[in-house]
Amino acid sequence: MKIQSVLVEGGARLLQSFIDAGMWDETRIIKNEKLIINSGLAAPELLLKDVGEEMKILNDSIKIYQNELG
Repeated sequence: MKIQSVLVEGGARLLQSFIDAGMWDETRIIKNEKLIINSGLAAPELLLKDVGEEMKILNDSIKIYQNELG
């Protein structure tokens, strides 16, 4: 089928299942430094230490991680 990439944009459970199965190559974590949310769902857990790339765009902090095991 010559598929080169798949973007998974789902809820925390779906994303966590891909993380737990090691079925990811790259993730981008975007946090807005000024947005305040008093309640909501917990984000999936990604236990990584090394950030491949980090950038800031306006109020957003963006961290890019690569799956070294994938």
